[in-house]
Amino acid sequence: MYRSLKMRIEPDSEQRKVIEASFRYHCYVYNALITACKSYYRSNGRLPSQFDLNKLCTRIWHNCPFLHRYLYQNAMNETAKRVLQAFAKCEENRRRKERRKSKGKADKENAELTGSPETGLACPRFRKPSRFHSYTNPLHMDAFTERNGRRMLKVSKVKGPVRCYNRKTPVPGVPRTCTIEKADKGTHTEYYACLSCWDDIERRRGDEYLGGHSPDAVGIDMGVSKTATLSNGTVYGNDHMYSKLLDLFRKKHEAFSTMLPGTPGYRKARSRLTHLYGRLRGIRRNNVETISRQIVDNFDIICMEDLKVGKIRRKSRGKRMTNAYDDASLGMLRRRIIDKAIEAGRKIILVDPKWTSQVCCRCGACVRKGLEVRTHVCPECGLVMDRDLNSAINILIWGLTGNPFPERWDK
Repeated sequence: MYRSLKMRIEPDSEQRKVIEASFRYHCYVYNALITACKSYYRSNGRLPSQFDLNKLCTRIWHNCPFLHRYLYQNAMNETAKRVLQAFAKCEENRRRKERRKSKGKADKENAELTGSPETGLACPRFRKPSRFHSYTNPLHMDAFTERNGRRMLKVSKVKGPVRCYNRKTPVPGVPRTCTIEKADKGTHTEYYACLSCWDDIERRRGDEYLGGHSPDAVGIDMGVSKTATLSNGTVYGNDHMYSKLLDLFRKKHEAFSTMLPGTPGYRKARSRLTHLYGRLRGIRRNNVETISRQIVDNFDIICMEDLKVGKIRRKSRGKRMTNAYDDASLGMLRRRIIDKAIEAGRKIILVDPKWTSQVCCRCGACVRKGLEVRTHVCPECGLVMDRDLNSAINILIWGLTGNPFPERWDK
């Protein structure tokens, strides 16, 4: 399986010039391949294959000797993969808009399809060098070297090793590709290296892990008011950090809007705003990592709802509820729990989310209630319990017993 390691790097001035030139020329190749794909589609009625684009990259490499100083030929093949992925994504979006239009759900501003008037093909946009933020280099050698007892990164076409953070973090396997990313902070630029590593160590399946001892199982109900509620009564609240920082965001946006683009004050205001958004992302990610780590470390069988978070978020009742979904980061939390459970050999059971909050966990009676009702009160057995806790217990029971679904609840 592939695992990734992301670290911040600190290139010196000469190394930074080479990296920035690599960004610029990868952007040049990206735009050239988009033009080639449009021409190929106009002539043949289909997009070129990955092999065809690789051959075109070889011709570009031989015809443009100024690229040899900053790019490897196989790195251009990685850019060609991105071009085909961009075309596939645009075509997927076009078909989604077609389906929405056929169902009468398309907005007025989204009713027009994003197809090219020349080819009828949904095409990605050309990129400006300032908006091209990453490129990928395949690795055929060791990615690290030692200097004065410190681990340093070797980057393609960059002279000398690059100083990096995360020196003591173990590399999770054999590095196969290295993606260089940059983040414009206004007053300065931060660079990151993301190593994709192949780990051939065979992981324990959940059944093998559970064979040696009596397992501990848990059901997890994820929501907006509480990020996660466990069936044992543990509650992880939603801190609603965006609402707490909203006044500060407004002040930063107002200060940024009054600045003239290109001036030092404009760059400083953009840097402050970027750092504030980065702080918000860091808080959300820290919450997700903390919750997922505690759950995976303490339980052997994890039952969760098979949620479609994007669809639920689009049906939210107003802006405050949408912001609460963003603060809870339910999709990221679900992914991180699954990833860490696979890594630790835990067993994951996904349960159909239908009726989990409406059914009584004690007697099985269906007690219908809206989102505004936060307490479950069963008229048949008299059980009074928090709505989310009742849902978590149902998820646990249904996950362990094969997810029963009586027909009488549909009536």
